[in-house]
Amino acid sequence: MKKISIKRIVQIGLLIVIFIEIFNLVVSFLWINSSSEYLEDLKNYYNLQQKVTLLEGVKYKVTDIWQYLTDASLTKDLSEVKEIAEPLYKSVLNDIDRLQSSYAKNSEEFIEFKELKIRLNKFWEIGTKMVKAYLVNWNEGNKVMENFDNISQVLLNRLNMIVKKEEERLKNRLQEMINMAKVQKIQAILQGIVINLLGIVIILLMFSINLKVKLVPEIKKVIERIAKGELNFEIDIESEDEIGDIAKSLKELLKNMGGFIKEVKEASGALAASAEELSAITNQFKVSVETQTEKATQIASAAEEMSVTVVDIAKNT
Repeated sequence: MKKISIKRIVQIGLLIVIFIEIFNLVVSFLWINSSSEYLEDLKNYYNLQQKVTLLEGVKYKVTDIWQYLTDASLTKDLSEVKEIAEPLYKSVLNDIDRLQSSYAKNSEEFIEFKELKIRLNKFWEIGTKMVKAYLVNWNEGNKVMENFDNISQVLLNRLNMIVKKEEERLKNRLQEMINMAKVQKIQAILQGIVINLLGIVIILLMFSINLKVKLVPEIKKVIERIAKGELNFEIDIESEDEIGDIAKSLKELLKNMGGFIKEVKEASGALAASAEELSAITNQFKVSVETQTEKATQIASAAEEMSVTVVDIAKNT
């Protein structure tokens, strides 16, 4: 099975890194978005808590006003009305105005607090009427007190209903925040896993490339030995990638060059033998020529001697 090439490893590694980075960006975006929602929920939770606290205070103040007006009616002490009950009444009006202003105009809650304010005014009106009635006639005061008690009870029931509704809303908001916190925890864990995966991929990528590249110095040494004329050695590099292909090519080169040099040596030997044979033939030819030359010289000498003899004979005759 052919191993993955360096180029393919780099491509796959880069694709994995890009995918992880995109996933990380998505998780980060979701985390930032959920964090913004969490902060908004936290702000809303705080506001709801303030509203519930304020409503609880309104409820206790209405109860106190009810008690002070009743006591003032029975004791006929108007100082409690002016000094205690009336400031409490104004404080309750102010609290209701604050609660009402925290909601959008014409919203269900806005209208609800508007009606509550009307009930509060009616409650105060009947309460002060009760105090005045007791100053005039006890029986008339009892009648008004009965009406005042009913109105007070209805007002408190209404306040309790609003408080419970706001507390339920507060509870739901708290549950949403808990769920959001869980989601953020999961997102943080995922982001940590993604970052760790990214580091692992980069390490594996670098390790794989290093395994491939570490054979390059070996290839360099082989080329340097060939450049110096060393051809009789084995290349011990095994790798199923581009480096391995280069090593195989160098092995083939050494094999071909070895065969070529062998052929050159054989041709040189044959040429040397032919040269020696030609040299022997030349020497033989030289000896033969020298022999013929010597014989020719001898013949010439004999001929000369014969010529002298002939001349001498001619002179004597």
